[in-house]
Amino acid sequence: MNSTKKNAKVALFMLFGLIIFAGGIILISSMRKVFIKKISAVAVFQDVAGLTKGNNVWFSGVKVGTVESLEFIPDKGVKVNFQIEEKSQQYIFKDADVKISTDGLIGNPILVISGGNISQGVIEDGHIFKISREDSQQDMIKTLQENNKNILAITDDLKNMIASIDSGKGNLGKFLKDETLFNEVSQTVGQLRASSYQVTDFAKSLNQFGKKLNDPQGLPYQLATNKTIMPKLESTVNSLESGASSLQKTAGNAEVLVNEVKSDLNRITSSKNSAFGVLINNPEMADYMKSTMINVESGTEKLDENLEALQHSIFFRKYFRKKEEREKEAAKAMDSE
Repeated sequence: MNSTKKNAKVALFMLFGLIIFAGGIILISSMRKVFIKKISAVAVFQDVAGLTKGNNVWFSGVKVGTVESLEFIPDKGVKVNFQIEEKSQQYIFKDADVKISTDGLIGNPILVISGGNISQGVIEDGHIFKISREDSQQDMIKTLQENNKNILAITDDLKNMIASIDSGKGNLGKFLKDETLFNEVSQTVGQLRASSYQVTDFAKSLNQFGKKLNDPQGLPYQLATNKTIMPKLESTVNSLESGASSLQKTAGNAEVLVNEVKSDLNRITSSKNSAFGVLINNPEMADYMKSTMINVESGTEKLDENLEALQHSIFFRKYFRKKEEREKEAAKAMDSE
């Protein structure tokens, strides 16, 4: 009875062991994708950068296969044989390329498939990929070393430049050390600032003027858009131009007339045959005319005396009295009206 129980326990333990063993095999197989159908592919590299058997093959960030083996080819490099899952075959095309990269910045080397055009068709078993080179870790380290050297050289130059500026050498050093130059630059900057304010004010004024130009009630807008004002304005300008031309001709004619009158006056005044010329140029005639005017004036005075004497004469006194009465009656009639 005890032996039977013991045998049952051993059998049960072995069954659990077999189950665990089978589960481990299945788990490892699923992780390594042992039972998944695959196709083989080949790529030849000059430098595999530490790639080994079992490294992963990626396509678009997804694991699609593993590296199977590596072998040297004389004068060509290293031949890398790898497998790709058959279910991923339909997404990888014949013109795709493969390169060696890393899983992360300093991770394990991997093969990365990229590119491809659907018009070229999908890959087949035994496909040979073309190579696309990617910078290796050694290349990156070499680049970092060169960058460090460049940074060191720049730091030395910057140190020398700061020392030169601190000692007052160079344009920048003179500018920082020379107070007169600094003040002049400050004044220039102030003037530029004032000029910028003026430019801003001018821009605002120009903007306001532009708004007025776009005002439908404004004259510029009317001139630009109204189809009746411009023809009238052009007609008015043409009329003004013709009037100005006529006025210019009239002025020319008037100038000619004035010149002719001036010439005639000069001829009359200078001629000794005309009455006006004789009167102006002959002194004797002038004296005669003067004495004649004096005689006429004296004759007029004597005539006034004779008329007054005639009014007081006995023969005409009655006439002048009646005339005076008639004038008074006429004046009264006018006042009554």
